[in-house]
Amino acid sequence: SLLSHLQSDIFSLSSESLEPPRPLPPNDRSLQIHAAHSPIRELEVLHDQLLQLFIDQPHLAPRDILVSIPDLESYAPLIDAVFGASLIKPVSGAPESPNLHIPYTIADRSLSRENLLADSFLHCLDLAGSRFPASAVLALLDSLPIRAQFHLSDEDLPLIHQWVEATNIRWGIDANHRASFNFTPFPENAWRTGLSQLLLGYALPGDSATLFSGILPHPHIEGQLAQTLGNFVHFTEQLFLHTSNLSSPRPLATWSLDLRATLLALFSSDDSFADDLRPVTNAILSLSKIASLAELDSPIPFPIIRAALADAFADSQSSRGFLAGSVTFSGLKPMRSIPFPVICLLGLNDGAFPRRDHPSSFDLIASQPRRGDRSLRDDDRYLFLESILSARQFLYLSYTGISTKDNSPLPPSVLVTELFEHLKSRFSLPDDFITHHKLQAFNSAYFNHSHPQLFSFSTENATTAKTAANQRSLPPPFIPHPLPAPPEETLHIHLNQLLKFFANPSKFFLEVSLNLRLPSPDSPPNDSEPSSLNHLEKYKLRDDLASRSLANGHLSADLAVASASGQLPIGYAGASAYDAITQEVATLLARISTPFAETILPPIPVDLSLGRFHLTGSLPNLRPSGLFAYRVGSLRPVDKITTWISHLILQFVAPPHHPRISTFFAKEEEISFAPVPIPEPPLLSLLEAFASGSLAPLPFFPNSSFAYAEHLHKPTSAKEKKDSRAIVSVLNCWEPTYQNTGQPPGESEDPHFQLAFRGSEDPLNQDFQSKASELLAPLLNAISSPTPPTEDQP
Repeated sequence: SLLSHLQSDIFSLSSESLEPPRPLPPNDRSLQIHAAHSPIRELEVLHDQLLQLFIDQPHLAPRDILVSIPDLESYAPLIDAVFGASLIKPVSGAPESPNLHIPYTIADRSLSRENLLADSFLHCLDLAGSRFPASAVLALLDSLPIRAQFHLSDEDLPLIHQWVEATNIRWGIDANHRASFNFTPFPENAWRTGLSQLLLGYALPGDSATLFSGILPHPHIEGQLAQTLGNFVHFTEQLFLHTSNLSSPRPLATWSLDLRATLLALFSSDDSFADDLRPVTNAILSLSKIASLAELDSPIPFPIIRAALADAFADSQSSRGFLAGSVTFSGLKPMRSIPFPVICLLGLNDGAFPRRDHPSSFDLIASQPRRGDRSLRDDDRYLFLESILSARQFLYLSYTGISTKDNSPLPPSVLVTELFEHLKSRFSLPDDFITHHKLQAFNSAYFNHSHPQLFSFSTENATTAKTAANQRSLPPPFIPHPLPAPPEETLHIHLNQLLKFFANPSKFFLEVSLNLRLPSPDSPPNDSEPSSLNHLEKYKLRDDLASRSLANGHLSADLAVASASGQLPIGYAGASAYDAITQEVATLLARISTPFAETILPPIPVDLSLGRFHLTGSLPNLRPSGLFAYRVGSLRPVDKITTWISHLILQFVAPPHHPRISTFFAKEEEISFAPVPIPEPPLLSLLEAFASGSLAPLPFFPNSSFAYAEHLHKPTSAKEKKDSRAIVSVLNCWEPTYQNTGQPPGESEDPHFQLAFRGSEDPLNQDFQSKASELLAPLLNAISSPTPPTEDQP
């Protein structure tokens, strides 16, 4: 075979070219080289190749196969994903057969990867001498032994993340800790400041405006939340106590005592964690044994201790899972090259193999190399040669040799190139000796027998390939038919539901009618103190300042309160930003001071029967001069629509002689509605839209629909010109990139609209245009009404 000829050449040290080259034995697959697009594709190809090998060689068993990988740690989760897939409990119509399962074990995994407690302990040590960023501290709570030690559950983690975000904790234990990094010793955004806000929020009635000893209490912490808060505070104090002083040098014996105290303080010692705790404890205790044997009592810096523990965890349990009676996945290391019928080498990529040494900065041997020193690169070259000689029947080589971006070829390891060049000089190799695989496992080439080495045993991928070969079509509609209508003749609707519906009809349909809530994207904790304010942060500060000012009857700006909340940048930048916000709110208050100075009336009960609808609720924001509401941001179409709905209801429920006018104030503009003589038809139209939108997605998108209706409402000479301009206006709201670049995402990016109208070729169809005109035309007519309201109007 080709493999035996190669081994013979190595044995005889023969490297001379033969003229002519030897012909390759027919159907010889004793030495294979495969190039794939990614590590997971390497493993998928290996799985299929091994299945075919078991068919061709019935005498082979899984225990006869060794798979060596230089970077085993990065491949280990992918091995479980590919070779363990058939062990997953099958669902209805499961495509994969358990007969395709190949027994396997993964050896040579480091303790820090197999033992999550060891990995978490190393992360704790990484905080020594650090800034204690919020993300790193919260990441420790993902460790089950730490949560068990401080009696925290999985359900507590989202709440703790919300507390850290609400109190704007970013980094630093306190002001003094920040000063050690040559920063200005400011307390804002530090851990102890945020934790004090949380504790005071439980002890005092927080109102988001009153300071206590310079600390702003955080509201909404009461009842059982106090236990969770106490456990979290206990965790942070123990973490700060045991890790903040580890950066100073000390003798090995003292290191052993201090690290063991840190381990016992932060990690649970329950029986369920005993197996994980024992090797970590042994590694720490070995430090004192080393000190005793070496008679070493000089102080050792922390980086050396951290590196020593990391090396100890990496070398622990190195042989577990080796030769366990199944396919063995192991690292490429000495003492692993023993004779196997089948040896497979994966991950033979350029730059990744032979591996390179990455010595520590304090490694004096690496800084002053001498003849005879160990070289990882030379060791890998020798291990590659050993692996070739150890393969008794088959040698399988694989590497990532094709780019996933542009399908361009990538070079293999220099050792694979040298081997291939030797084979070409000694044998007549076919052009396709190196098998180049496809990007996807469901490529049709694996099922049409176009290449002898492109095949697959996966029925799931075969079904996918067959489906992909069919003609493409739009996905089916999310809701092909409306939901069944309720049996009762009268539909009961609450006013709050009606307002929430027209703010986003698709979201209302998904959440209320289908009880389906789309997950919001999780943003990682921010580790940097604020240097500026984004639009949302400015809006929240303006809204809070405006609401407090209206409640107090005067502008209630308080820079100390805003700074204590941790929202503002530090120093002059924060004071300047808050001053600009104060000026904006003062300008708004000057415009609305007259109507909002009036005494607010109690909400009016709403109990209306209109056709088949029964509308209930209460109407707020009433004052003697009319209905008034405000927003500290720009005026949005949603504000106009919801104010219009409240205005229509006001026509029915307003007390006698009460002005039936409504005004909505925004930061730079306002909108007013005159009395509506016959409010029933437009309100019934809105209620009918609510009823149909509760059974199927309603083609109504507040921004786009309002833009369309507004353009149609403008007087224009030619109808075709009016329609075309309306469509252009809609597209600018639906997809801002249509003409305006640099704009925020349009309504087409809303995940609720995307899901509700999935499978629709054009959501902005005729139904959209008719709904926009029908529902919003009365609103636009009421805005443009030239008749000023009078107090005696009915």
